[in-house]
Amino acid sequence: MATPFQLYVSEMELENTYILMKHSGITNCIVKLFTINSLNVLDKDFCRETEQWLTKLTKRSVPLCGNSEKERIKFFNAQRQKVRFLMDDIQKSF
Repeated sequence: MATPFQLYVSEMELENTYILMKHSGITNCIVKLFTINSLNVLDKDFCRETEQWLTKLTKRSVPLCGNSEKERIKFFNAQRQKVRFLMDDIQKSF
């Protein structure tokens, strides 16, 4: 059974990626750090503060699920363009 999730896009540039998960009364925060490294945090205070911050951020963000087809298309087209640019750079280096 798939677990529902929400995906938002924000114009705010974040240095790291934040993931907040809640399951069976346990809140878990994951902070991705610039590379493939990440922090897995179970501290209740940290997770509560992160949840409050993410709640405020999502109120100023655009959901990519639901009825936001125009925003979803715009977002994924921008991602495809970034991939094309990277592929072009890689091909030029050979």
